[in-house]
Amino acid sequence: MSNRTLRTRFAAGVALATGLAGPVVVLAPQTYAAPAANQAIVSADFVTDEGTPEAGVPRNYAVNLAPSASDAQFADAKARAQAKGGVILAEYPQLRSFFVQAANGGFAGELNNDYAGVGIPTTSIGPTRQAPVTGDEIVVPNASAAAIAEATGSSQAIDSQLDDFTPDPRDTLAWGLTAIGAIEAQKVDVPRESVTVAVLDTGIDATHEDLRDQVDVSKSVGCQVNGIANTAPSAWADDHYHGTHVAGTIAAAHNGVGVDGVAPDVTLAAVKTSNVDGLFYPEYVTCGFVWVAEHDIDVTNNSYYVDPWAFWLPNESSQAAGLEVVTRAVNYSEEHGVLNIAAEGNSNDDHDNPTTDDESPNDLGEGNAIAGRNVAGGIDIPSMLPNVVSVSAVALPSGGDPATAQLIRSYFSNYGVNSVQVAAPGSQIYSTLPTSMKSAWGNLSGTSMASPHVAGVAGLLKSIHPDFTPAQLKELLFKQAGYTYDRLAEPTDGKEYRGAGLVNALAAVLKDQPKPTIGELEYSTDSTTWKPVAGASISGTASFRVTVKGPVTSATLDLGDLGTFTATGDGSFDGSVTVASSAIDLSQAVASDAQEATVTASITALGRNNDPKADDDVNASATIAVVAPQPESPDPSEATLKTSDSTLKSQNVFTAGTQMTLSVSGAPAGAKIVFEIHSDPVILPAVRASDEGFARTTWNIPANFPLGEHTVYARIGDTVLKSTVTIVADEKPSTNESEHSADKDKDPADGKDKSQAQGKAGAKDKTTPKAADKAMHKGKKGKAVGKSTGQGSLARTGADTTYALLGAFALALVGAGATAMRSRSRSRTE
Repeated sequence: MSNRTLRTRFAAGVALATGLAGPVVVLAPQTYAAPAANQAIVSADFVTDEGTPEAGVPRNYAVNLAPSASDAQFADAKARAQAKGGVILAEYPQLRSFFVQAANGGFAGELNNDYAGVGIPTTSIGPTRQAPVTGDEIVVPNASAAAIAEATGSSQAIDSQLDDFTPDPRDTLAWGLTAIGAIEAQKVDVPRESVTVAVLDTGIDATHEDLRDQVDVSKSVGCQVNGIANTAPSAWADDHYHGTHVAGTIAAAHNGVGVDGVAPDVTLAAVKTSNVDGLFYPEYVTCGFVWVAEHDIDVTNNSYYVDPWAFWLPNESSQAAGLEVVTRAVNYSEEHGVLNIAAEGNSNDDHDNPTTDDESPNDLGEGNAIAGRNVAGGIDIPSMLPNVVSVSAVALPSGGDPATAQLIRSYFSNYGVNSVQVAAPGSQIYSTLPTSMKSAWGNLSGTSMASPHVAGVAGLLKSIHPDFTPAQLKELLFKQAGYTYDRLAEPTDGKEYRGAGLVNALAAVLKDQPKPTIGELEYSTDSTTWKPVAGASISGTASFRVTVKGPVTSATLDLGDLGTFTATGDGSFDGSVTVASSAIDLSQAVASDAQEATVTASITALGRNNDPKADDDVNASATIAVVAPQPESPDPSEATLKTSDSTLKSQNVFTAGTQMTLSVSGAPAGAKIVFEIHSDPVILPAVRASDEGFARTTWNIPANFPLGEHTVYARIGDTVLKSTVTIVADEKPSTNESEHSADKDKDPADGKDKSQAQGKAGAKDKTTPKAADKAMHKGKKGKAVGKSTGQGSLARTGADTTYALLGAFALALVGAGATAMRSRSRSRTE
């Protein structure tokens, strides 16, 4: 990129320098008014001195259809361009753009009118350059040598942006590598994935001993003939020296000769985007960006601006189409995973506020540029495009130590608070030169030399983070440049050049490294079912495991005195390693006089980077709660239900009006036990089993409780124990009166005791234990009869006292009545 001279500011107006002798140089008319909505920006005609459209003068045009154009419309647009005498050069349906050459000065306007007539949506049509096409780039059949000569004018030298780059006196100190830590970065032992950095430039001398093993021939291309890709090695060979110098800064081999590159392990691709005159036209550059998008390129370096305009005006008809097509190509490359790095430029300009330009267009020869061209709102491409990392240049003060000295802005470097994104060494940079020159290494200065330092670091970042997108790489590039921001001197002239900071090669391979991810610590007591340790209380024998994912090379699980366990991985980014312990008796972790303890598990995962200063190793810890082994709880179904009398003598026949003792042994400690008597349901208050698994309660059998067989239930959770008891009548000695009463109760027919008959009838009518149990589970409450006392805290149950008193009162009345009747009967008899 050239050191354009400082531009003289004019208040207004556009001056066209034509020279005093020779033919007038034809320049595409300028149009500065913004187009109406949905209206294409189309360049005016190229005309002769007589004002008629040129004929026979070949010119290249960029045609940009609207992104909404269909495939059919794109094909139709090309066909219509050909019908008007155009020759399609390169087409990019993915961009909805193509380049065409025509020898008709009114081609752009006529083509646009044709498109408008059939409704082909168009964004812009215009020339890619101001000079006519010459030499082997002429492909139209109706080109006229005389017309070309007349349009070209006198054969003045082209003002190439590369002309100001001349080798400095040889300096064997590649100070830029030291300043950004690139030499130290080479010593870091970390696996680096394959990365390709494309050099969009004048080509690369792949015969150079520092570059011969660095260039991927299959990914290299020449685009300098009408923007048509040519993969022949001669098409991308360096015909200057600029591209070879840039390539060496990025990736010169570490081979014991010459100089090292910032990233010797990356692969280079030569993408030639300039012609023999050192001009970088839109069709060349578009070809380059589309090529890298579709050929597995990771990073590009762009140490140039797109000719012939130093600043391209978006609404100027002779520039809009070229700007649009390059912008589309740059965006397309980033969408395909390419990170683009570009030089800020060498005009000592404030790129935040472009004002005037005196040197464009630069392809018509010296003296034919527009003086004082108003470039407010103009764009220096590619460095000022949104998806490009823009790089300023810094210099090493005289006598300074490149490893520690505070660096200053190179006097020529463009600047801008918003425009510059990162800074890098750009003054007196030692690198490779084509072998055709006197020396194969030498010094050059410029932001062109700063940009490849950044491209090399971007290559390092990509090799460490192969899954990162361009946006992620940019974010990390800027973050790490900030680590050495204080290496840049604060500007005293208001020309802010620092951006995010000084690009940092050493940080790229040591800091913010990809790290393994440690999962959750798990345990298993059966080696089959695994549960999280967090929140669990573990006893007995258990195994532990943890899974580490990502770029892990080793994982360690340290359980202190219980043991240390290790597993290894291959460091792949999608790796997964599980480190597991053997079965461990946890009782050894609990003191003999304690019931619980905690064990701290320490987990360490080592990443890919073997340098001790790298930050890719991770650690985690977890607390394991261990409890002392508890006696195995008995199975409730194995418990025993027992009924006994007041002396605790086991029996299953009870007399109404006596006390029954109900007990369970062998139950789980603390279990809740509910005793029930069916068929006339009696539910006794619940009791708890002792630590020994024993529970007992008593029940006072009501004197009037139904006689016969009953079922006793003991419910322990979902387990039901059953036993059968028989309730019999009280067998007290009879009095004469009672015997008399008994005689009265005999059936006159058969002499049987009526009470016995009634008892049998009652036995037939009683509810079975099964029915009673079913009724209870349907929600019917069994009535509590008699009194019950149990071990522990027992609630009292029994018949309702209100009904008992009423019953007693009724019996008293009946008894009194009966006595009176007997008295009256005796009186009548007597």
